[in-house]
Amino acid sequence: MLNLVIALSCEARPLVERFRLEARETAGDYRVFTGRRSDGEDISLIVSGVGKAAAAGAVGYLMGKLGTGNTTSGRGDLVTPAWLSVGMAGHGEREVGEVVLAHKVTDEATAQSFYPSPVFELPCVTDNLLTVDQPVGKDRSYPPGTACDMEASAVFATACRFSPLELIHALKIVSDNGRSRLDDLTPKIAEDLVAKHLDLIESFSRTLLVLQREHVQKRRSPGDFENIVERWKFTSTQRHQLRRVLSRWEVLAQGAALNWQSLAKSRDAREVLRGLEVLVDALPLTLRASSD
Repeated sequence: MLNLVIALSCEARPLVERFRLEARETAGDYRVFTGRRSDGEDISLIVSGVGKAAAAGAVGYLMGKLGTGNTTSGRGDLVTPAWLSVGMAGHGEREVGEVVLAHKVTDEATAQSFYPSPVFELPCVTDNLLTVDQPVGKDRSYPPGTACDMEASAVFATACRFSPLELIHALKIVSDNGRSRLDDLTPKIAEDLVAKHLDLIESFSRTLLVLQREHVQKRRSPGDFENIVERWKFTSTQRHQLRRVLSRWEVLAQGAALNWQSLAKSRDAREVLRGLEVLVDALPLTLRASSD
């Protein structure tokens, strides 16, 4: 699942058309669009409005409305979404229309920084991204060596509550610089700038969806996990222990079902874990024949 966070409708319009998204709902200033790719992957887009408060609220709203109930299997494994902030950014040196991927996102007001993990082939150049409270290029000059926007740090600060940083990114298009004034930027120009880079944005979106699927596969709950934790009260540490022992069962049992009902007389989670360890230790270690 990929969630796109866009500040303005003019920036979102080309993406809605390219991904064939349909309007789902409007809540206050938020407009939500959703769709499903041919490979079954879900994409959601929310038009947040301008500013950090709007962007943070949009991420929370989207996760609350769409994040729950989405599963990767019939066992109730919750999806960890990928997030992509797309939109305009000012830059003192780069040319208008250039695309940059943020490798560092900093909130100017709080000095908090986020460092997205580029565990993929870079789709474009990377740069610093500074999130400001007031537009740059009007009453203040562009800070050197960084792109400037008004939403990304809030997207990161909120989305990292639901997803790891490797699944959260900001892709920005330079809309103004020292030679092209911010006042010259119109909704039509912003829309055209996004439309010009749809192939790049779509390709990078596919990359994020691949990373998201890999992450979910690594983090999914082993078989019978939900059944067991519903019956006994497990601490956070015990839940990690349960995942490990059930994962060992899946590897060693080679598809055999775990008769966890045999643990029904266990009084607490500690006894359940001991009983499972006994069952797993009793499994024979079978080496699979090589296909070579």
